[in-house]
Amino acid sequence: MLVQAPADLKARNLLGIALMSSGRRADANLHFKKALEVDPHFHPALKNLAINELAMGRSKDAKTHFERAAKLVPKDAVVNFHLGQIYFSEGRYGEAADLFESAQPGFPDPYQASFNLTLARVKSKDYAAAIRAGEQMLAQGHRKGELYNLLSRAYAESGRTQEAYDALRTATKIDPLDETNYLDLMFLCLEHENWDLSLEISEVALQMIPRAYKVRLQRGAVFALKGQLDEAEKEFLAATEAAPKVNLTFVTLALVKIERGNLAEAIDVLRARRALDHKDYLVNWILAEAISKEGALPGSALEREAVLALEDAVRANPRAAQPRALLATLFAKRGDPARAIREFEAVLKLDPNDAASAYQLALLYQKTGATKRAEELFAKVGKARAEDPARSAPRNLVRIIREGSH
Repeated sequence: MLVQAPADLKARNLLGIALMSSGRRADANLHFKKALEVDPHFHPALKNLAINELAMGRSKDAKTHFERAAKLVPKDAVVNFHLGQIYFSEGRYGEAADLFESAQPGFPDPYQASFNLTLARVKSKDYAAAIRAGEQMLAQGHRKGELYNLLSRAYAESGRTQEAYDALRTATKIDPLDETNYLDLMFLCLEHENWDLSLEISEVALQMIPRAYKVRLQRGAVFALKGQLDEAEKEFLAATEAAPKVNLTFVTLALVKIERGNLAEAIDVLRARRALDHKDYLVNWILAEAISKEGALPGSALEREAVLALEDAVRANPRAAQPRALLATLFAKRGDPARAIREFEAVLKLDPNDAASAYQLALLYQKTGATKRAEELFAKVGKARAEDPARSAPRNLVRIIREGSH
């Protein structure tokens, strides 16, 4: 047909679709582009070109062509859905949600359009709209574990705690082998200090998924929060046995050993993990914490080991404030104020509410004669309240587990 009529746009587009469906994506693009050379406003070729580019990982080109297609036919459900996916990946959650909503009436998979809409509303923190979208899906008969899990997040953020509990309980019944639902339900219990219920949930989870090491980690955190450190250590040890290749399990085991004052044991555990993987920021950071608590003298081999570990931690995760804060503290103890100041300033950019770092930085500026900056920091510290160390250590453990589990 194209030999006889090279400008036949429909034939050109259909050949492109056939090539795309056969896996010959580059050849398909050539025909879509030839069609657009004849008519730059030929919507079917423009849409299929964008879909093909997206499948090829060429998101930038796909975005340009989807945006052009959306202007030509604003109500095209397929275009709106895929453009919504691209905006979502860019963190433009509100715009993505509007596109998913526009895609709902005509998208071939109604569940995906509605689920993505609910997710985008949650990510944009429009929880009321997320709840409306999610509950509408339930009314339409979409009873899936992932949907109940997502709705629970919107309920929890809206202060509807009981409904969040109920949604997650339903999710565990729908997908009893999906540990995510148990973990989120346990975490919700942790947030509301419902320790015993969290442990009950973990027991059910371990009956269904005996080697669920993340459940072991959360369970250990609950025991730590209750002050039952023996039980916490047993759970973390069980987690290392269930997942011997996962560094997080060993980090939590070391953390509870630190909390119990068994610093030498904690250091041995973390050194062994660092020997296997020196780029894990948590391993490096907590190893340095243990060494610091051991009382390593400035300039000693032990202190140099801690500094090297912290430098590796900062390289591995430049956005983490805690390793930088400890690194700055060690530099200050060494008598290297310039490097200490640089690191403390970096910490406060990452975490402006870190009162301990602000106080130490103020002292350094005071000693170096930068009195104006020192006074600003002292004033800031005066308004801050330090957390009770007895409560902060277990809560840091929970945060590390939560962060490392994602």
